[in-house]
Amino acid sequence: MDIDTFKPRQPLPASELLYSTFDYLPPTIRREIYKTFYIGFYTIFDAIAEILKTPGVPTPQAVMAVALVLDTSAVQFYLKKGGKVEYVLDATVHIAKEQSSLGDGTFEETFDVDEEEDAVKLGYRTLERCANDLEFGGVRLGVGISEGFDGPYLDEEEGMDVDGYDSDW
Repeated sequence: MDIDTFKPRQPLPASELLYSTFDYLPPTIRREIYKTFYIGFYTIFDAIAEILKTPGVPTPQAVMAVALVLDTSAVQFYLKKGGKVEYVLDATVHIAKEQSSLGDGTFEETFDVDEEEDAVKLGYRTLERCANDLEFGGVRLGVGISEGFDGPYLDEEEGMDVDGYDSDW
């Protein structure tokens, strides 16, 4: 999305932004998305990515520390409006599960390439496989996602029930 879509001090409804990651925010929080909230929300995703480049674990505390270095004011605005690091961690883990072989398999389709195809993508293929690779419930616990963070949340005002994803974690 072009960040210039936002007008100063004027929120947009999440439905106009067309990002499925906003579904991991409860409807009351995502009704009005300000530019600074948007930046803060995605800064937390950036912080998770930074931590995953290291041997670190993206716990809420670790993510918050990195996110505040990346953009203190936007992250603080996101938090003041009711956002939590756990919503972003929940989205990250759930989307990873959906794209794994337990879901639609798009992750493997994208990154399981032949050596000649794309040397940049070879990092994934060279990783050692582990018996716990698809244990997303364990990942949730490991990154500190507690009960109560179970998006995506569907908006009741749009005629849908608020619903969590499958609870087979």
